[in-house]
Amino acid sequence: MPCIPATFDRFITSPFGLYLINKNDCYFVEPKLKRVTTLPWRPVDLDGSTLAFIDGKIFAFGGGPASKSVKSINLKESNPEWKSEQEMLQAEVNPLIVQFANKVYAFDGGWGTSVTQEFDPALNEWRMRSRMPGHCFGSAVALGDKIYVVGGSQRVCYSYDPNNDEWEVLSKPTHYYYTNAATLWKGKIMLGDRKHVEEYDPVEDRWSNRDELLPDGDINRMFLYASCSF
Repeated sequence: MPCIPATFDRFITSPFGLYLINKNDCYFVEPKLKRVTTLPWRPVDLDGSTLAFIDGKIFAFGGGPASKSVKSINLKESNPEWKSEQEMLQAEVNPLIVQFANKVYAFDGGWGTSVTQEFDPALNEWRMRSRMPGHCFGSAVALGDKIYVVGGSQRVCYSYDPNNDEWEVLSKPTHYYYTNAATLWKGKIMLGDRKHVEEYDPVEDRWSNRDELLPDGDINRMFLYASCSF
């Protein structure tokens, strides 16, 4: 591998492996095969955007300054290029993106709008849904029949029910986070940064300290391993 994972700007998980991306390069990691493949990559300004793997393509949502932009690239093509997709209804910076069932959800991640936007790929259209109970510059994950928005300097935990378009305010995380990551592990939500890790049990609505999971003080490594455990 040309450089250690911590030197990459972006990590994108997919059902098949992990994409490691920086400005000029993209690598695809297949953990079970212990294989790393160099992929063709087209540099593009990703400042303020959120990347996500959806339906076989990498998407970039939003931008800085706030933007409605949605772009995609299919790295399986022989000469991949970024293509414009249907724009979001509300401009966003670093939106929180989650794919749930056959829809894509974009939550405010840094612009202070608290909006919830839903995209239907089949209809190729966005629509507004119920606003979040408050701001959260944290992370979002799908677990069971809910989407959870957690962390941030606001120290929040919200659950969103896409089927009923309803939000619920849950127990607060123990720590404040200014740059946090979240992932799923054995039915729980793991939230942390370089200093702290905590675990959320959605059944008990309870947070537990898991600082013992910090490897060498670098949370990026833990989430790399957790994301690779398919």
